[in-house]
Amino acid sequence: MNRAEAVSELKAVVALLQDDVAKIVEYGKANPTPYAHRMFIRAEFALLEGLLYQMRQVTFASLAETDLLSPAEVTLLSEVRYSLDKKGQIIEKEQFENFLSNMLFTLRMYAKNHGAEFEPNTDEAGWEAMHRAVRIRNRVTHPKSAACLDLSE
Repeated sequence: MNRAEAVSELKAVVALLQDDVAKIVEYGKANPTPYAHRMFIRAEFALLEGLLYQMRQVTFASLAETDLLSPAEVTLLSEVRYSLDKKGQIIEKEQFENFLSNMLFTLRMYAKNHGAEFEPNTDEAGWEAMHRAVRIRNRVTHPKSAACLDLSE
């Protein structure tokens, strides 16, 4: 995929996911239920994850063939890891990273793609709020009990 295709895909994915968020917000205003709250969290994080993935794709398409990325950065942007099967053949597997770490990495790489530097201040209250939001998202998307789905806090 070239850069123009990657940018086009970013725009398409973000537009669809923003529409999902807008629709659940409207639904939630008319129906302020626990269901609507859980759906909002799911939709908002789908938007975030979709945006971040597409940002990595744009960066990879833009910089992978340059000397601006380290081999480690290229590997992380490609989201694959390599292993061996039982016959000693190389196999490719998807690589999943921690959401928050991957978000910071993505923002750094996207800034690098645009000739800028990004160094987040993770000591701020906003970063702790993001941690709390991710914990809530994890409870809603991977519930261990009915209590995990209660968002009254």
